[in-house]
Amino acid sequence: MGEALLTGLRALAADGVSHVLTMDGDGQHLPEEIPRLLDASAAAPGALIIGSRSFEGLPTSPARLFGNRFANTWVEIACHRKLPDTQSGFRVYPVVDTLALEPKARHFALETEVLIRAARAGLEIRSVPVRVYYPPVEERISHFRPVVDSVRIVFVVVGLILRLW
Repeated sequence: MGEALLTGLRALAADGVSHVLTMDGDGQHLPEEIPRLLDASAAAPGALIIGSRSFEGLPTSPARLFGNRFANTWVEIACHRKLPDTQSGFRVYPVVDTLALEPKARHFALETEVLIRAARAGLEIRSVPVRVYYPPVEERISHFRPVVDSVRIVFVVVGLILRLW
């Protein structure tokens, strides 16, 4: 996933594209929310825009909520700032500025690394509240492997925290 995103960003940069919108493919992000992110990006073209999900009233498991909150806490420590949803894949990336961060991670950890590097580089990060839909488990399509991908993200976050000190 991360390598595909970087490959796409590089190709778009070569074609002179300034921004790219991404959304996870598991059905949780609603296409009608796209204009909210695009409007925020137009208002702050140099900013990384994150679609911030609210989990209130949604059928999410306690384990998923814990994992999301746990990840948010550690990413916030690495970023030195509060961010409402560090794990959302619903984003608008400024292409050239994102590539200039020179992220190294692959897979799902790339999004976390970009967020931390963007915060440390002084890139503006804006969160936009978005509605989400969680399809029933049997209808979800996801390539996220909870154990393996979570461990990769932890290694990226811890590695970047240690580099800070």
